Amino acid sequence: MVAAPYCAKLLADLGAEVIKVEPPAGDAARRHGPFLHDIPHPERSGLFLYANTSKLGVTLDVASPRGGKILREMLKDADIFIEDAPPAALERLGLRYDDLKRLNPRLVQVAITPFGLTGPYKDYKAYPLNTYHASGEGFMTPTGSDYPERAPVKAGNFVGEYEVGVNAAGAALAALYWREESGQGQIVDISAQEALLLLAASDMTNYAQFGAVTGRSTRNWPFGRLYRCQDGYAAFITLTKRHRAALFTLLDYPDWQKDERLLDQTWLEMHSPEVEVVIERLLAERTRAELFSRPQANDFPSGPSLRPGEVMKSAQFAARGFFTEIEHPETGKLKYPSAPYQFSETPWRVERPAPLLGQHNEEVYCQRLGYTRDDLARLRGLHVI
Repeated sequence: MVAAPYCAKLLADLGAEVIKVEPPAGDAARRHGPFLHDIPHPERSGLFLYANTSKLGVTLDVASPRGGKILREMLKDADIFIEDAPPAALERLGLRYDDLKRLNPRLVQVAITPFGLTGPYKDYKAYPLNTYHASGEGFMTPTGSDYPERAPVKAGNFVGEYEVGVNAAGAALAALYWREESGQGQIVDISAQEALLLLAASDMTNYAQFGAVTGRSTRNWPFGRLYRCQDGYAAFITLTKRHRAALFTLLDYPDWQKDERLLDQTWLEMHSPEVEVVIERLLAERTRAELFSRPQANDFPSGPSLRPGEVMKSAQFAARGFFTEIEHPETGKLKYPSAPYQFSETPWRVERPAPLLGQHNEEVYCQRLGYTRDDLARLRGLHVI
């Protein structure tokens, strides 16, 4: 529901024309919340609306002989084919890269699977819960926890799947660039397990080289963590003596000037329990606004932990125009996150909202592939579209 659609969304955001192919009953994401006003509706899923902006949308039963033929007609002129089907299903449908490269030698096929197209796990089924834990990241989540004995935890929602989509989009563009140089397409084999393992690459390297096992309570972060303030939480991390001096100045803790040990990273890590009791007491007396309005807050890595409503009202996001309004025929205008980058010459923009189910069937099948409206009526009757 997320990794492949998000990969395609990132390419659409960069200007690619993307056609989303859904089964006649619709993408499963249409049945996944959150829904506008908490009323389930296939055109009002926040997940689907976000992950499919700027795309054309068609319906097609690719498992039927007629649907498979139509898909191959579309792929004749495509640059990139993004799919997340099990390898056995692709073989059954005649959609493996070896089949498609005879049809379109310049095609880049991006195959997103839980464990990759090779190896003993290549046919294993998995959902985000499975691949997140298979990467090792769950064992270290949440970082800095005081409860190392608790069972591994997956990061909330679809964080891992978005990470997989980012990796797939970057790899797709690299393959497309190589095609422009060589004239040849290729298959891009994306393993969700491997993409997620990169989140813990340094921890895995430490184990491979030194046998050091990193857990949620021993992950090597500098002195600092998430602390409770009077009205919420704030995160502080100190990397240098200057950072540590700024923290103690911010907290109006004069003893740091009398005790040089408080500026020493090693000493702080060894005595963190007693030092953090003092930090917690001082922070509990202050609001986040009091803390972060002071000049010292600019002198070291720190920031408030924002609630969703606070994120939407953030002056920083507002100044950068990060949230943008998109009008959709079923939901009206809603605010969406835009892109985490800005180009000086080619501003980011939304070409269109997420498609309604089958919205562009006529445009794609009739105007591009040469089918007639009567053909579409027959295909609907056969449940092919």
